[in-house]
Amino acid sequence: MLKKYLYLTLLALLCFATGLGAQQTRVRGVVTDKDGEPVPGVSVLIQGTSSGVVTASDGSWQLNAAKGDVLEIACLGYLTQTVVVGDRDFIGTKLDEDVTLLDETVVVGYATMKKRDLVGAVDQVDSKVLGNRPATSVGRSLQGQIAGLNVTLTVPRGFPQHPR
Repeated sequence: MLKKYLYLTLLALLCFATGLGAQQTRVRGVVTDKDGEPVPGVSVLIQGTSSGVVTASDGSWQLNAAKGDVLEIACLGYLTQTVVVGDRDFIGTKLDEDVTLLDETVVVGYATMKKRDLVGAVDQVDSKVLGNRPATSVGRSLQGQIAGLNVTLTVPRGFPQHPR
């Protein structure tokens, strides 16, 4: 009986000692831009894990982390930062804009894609070219102006057809 009690005590001490090394506390913070405005939608991840959160509309966040954990704070259009939690329970982070990344991103409808992936899919016609062409529609003005662009002109039902 004494042997069983001794084993249980040692097991409890071992579990307690292990828990002390990886003790996690509630850490919270706010992410702002260079002007001090809150940045919503920023990813705050504990490096090396899948544990993390996304900032709220006021730039605030909170998660459980250990003292030695490294937080990776990242958002599209901003430079990624890493912060060691240490003894802090509040971490204020100011993100700097990543100007090169913003120059290389093109917004398409409701999605984004890299500018390098879009080459050839986007072209531009100057208003001077369109203004100097005698055409009755923008579609007719674009014909022959952009390589690879096929313009098909159809007359909707019910509209009179004009002789060509």
